[in-house]
Amino acid sequence: MDIRSIPSEIDLRLNLLSGESLFYDNIEVKPYTLREINKMGYSNYMRSLGVLTIEKRNITNDDSSLDKYSVIELISLSKN
Repeated sequence: MDIRSIPSEIDLRLNLLSGESLFYDNIEVKPYTLREINKMGYSNYMRSLGVLTIEKRNITNDDSSLDKYSVIELISLSKN
C-alpha cells in the first residue's frame, strides 16, 4: 500500500502492526512483526531502530562547521 494513500494515523498503525509492506516512491518498507521483534529482543530492536533514525543535529549539536559531512561520515569520525 502506498503510504500517501493511507487516510489516517490509526490506519497506518494498523497496517504496520499487521506486518504489511508499505511503499513510498516504489521503495518497499516491510516492518518487523511483533513476533520478529520478540525473537530479536525489544532492546536490540530499539537500538537498531535508533541508529537508523538518528538525526544529524543530534550528532553535531548544531555546529555549522560540520554541515559538510553526512550522518554516516559523522558517525565514522566520532568512532562512537
